Amino acid sequence: ATTANAVLSSVRINFGAVAAQQDAIRQSFARLFDSEIASDRAQDAARQERTDEALASDRAAQEGMHKDAVAMENYSLDRAVVVDTSTGVHSTVSSGFAEALVQGNSNYQQVPAADLLRGVDY
Repeated sequence: ATTANAVLSSVRINFGAVAAQQDAIRQSFARLFDSEIASDRAQDAARQERTDEALASDRAAQEGMHKDAVAMENYSLDRAVVVDTSTGVHSTVSSGFAEALVQGNSNYQQVPAADLLRGVDY
């Protein structure tokens, strides 16, 4: 007991050193945490970019298929899209009428399937 008491009474805690050590540990964990947060955010941004690209690609493919379907429908129903070049107005009419318009008036042109306008021709 005497020895234990002597050891305990000889112990001097430097609370300033303990606080500095705790602060250093806390700062180290904060840097690690900030680094992990930044990495997660970068991964989230990259994942969002890939998702946006995939969705845009899918929308473009869907748009192309829709335009192709309308072109096939027009073909099967013997219709054509014409544009009045002086006004820019598009109309879907029978192919025979479209040919007559184009031949009879230079202001009218047939619109190729690739140039169909979304929200106007389909």
